[in-house]
Amino acid sequence: MTVRPDSKMGKLQGTVMSDRTGGPLEGALVEVSSGATSIISGTTDASGGYAWWLWPGSYTVRVSADGYLVDTQSVSVSTG
Repeated sequence: MTVRPDSKMGKLQGTVMSDRTGGPLEGALVEVSSGATSIISGTTDASGGYAWWLWPGSYTVRVSADGYLVDTQSVSVSTG
């Protein structure tokens, strides 16, 4: 089954990298919220990647992994 995102959505994607030898972080927790509302969360794949389709707007992305400091960034998602 193939589910296509609405044409008005935008794709939020990234790669979580380590500051240590070994490169990308597999299994890091990525949480996306809008204000106090949690939108989606999941863990990074073997290449440290994550990707979700979201409605246009401003979001907070929080990344955490055992043995690392938590990183939080504000992002803006636009159509397409």
